[in-house]
Amino acid sequence: MKFNKKNEIIIIIIIMLIIVCLIYYLLNYYEYYKNNINTKNNNNNKNKINSSEEIINNEEVIKEPSGKCNTANDIVDFCINYNKCCSENSTTKACLCEHPFIQKCRSDFEECLDNPEELKLYGGQFIMDKCLEKNKKCCIPYNSLSISSNNFKSPIKNNPENNIICSLANTNTAEEKCLELCNTRPDCKAYSFKKFNTCNLYNDVTIDKINSNAYTGKPIKKTKVDYYIKK
Repeated sequence: MKFNKKNEIIIIIIIMLIIVCLIYYLLNYYEYYKNNINTKNNNNNKNKINSSEEIINNEEVIKEPSGKCNTANDIVDFCINYNKCCSENSTTKACLCEHPFIQKCRSDFEECLDNPEELKLYGGQFIMDKCLEKNKKCCIPYNSLSISSNNFKSPIKNNPENNIICSLANTNTAEEKCLELCNTRPDCKAYSFKKFNTCNLYNDVTIDKINSNAYTGKPIKKTKVDYYIKK
């Protein structure tokens, strides 16, 4: 079979078209393959993110139990059942919940919970139980702290209105409680007690200035408040 020049040109054109189509197909296949790989990688990354979110969600689900506040003014009870005791309205709340001893245990408790490695290995409930037990052991030693009236000078009549840390109002055991709290707070320098069972804790010592009446010479300001300064 003989090919004339015209037939040869047609055959060359057909071959070139086939090559172009093949190249076009290969290029499209490459793009499809690349996109498919990227999609799989994105899905894998998304699954990893979802897994991390599930861990975070699980950590959020395991919440600290609210507990039960058994007393109105017991530091150890407030320390162990912080969630419950310090969420309720109470005249002792500020003096107890913000007590440095409780705050130290609370800080240790929150640090204990922040443990991603143990969270992955054992789960949120394990960590919560472990940290609650650790917090309990932190709180109980408060009962062993030294509390004595000998740590204070003899009371004077003084009722300053500044440098107050906190107050206990209408509390039956206010005098004893303020003695205790000022003993166990390093920042407490003095406390006062007055009738109707109210007392204040102070972070600095302030002595009232009592002016004299120009006509009688007697003090203008009188107070029945006993003021105890830490030695």
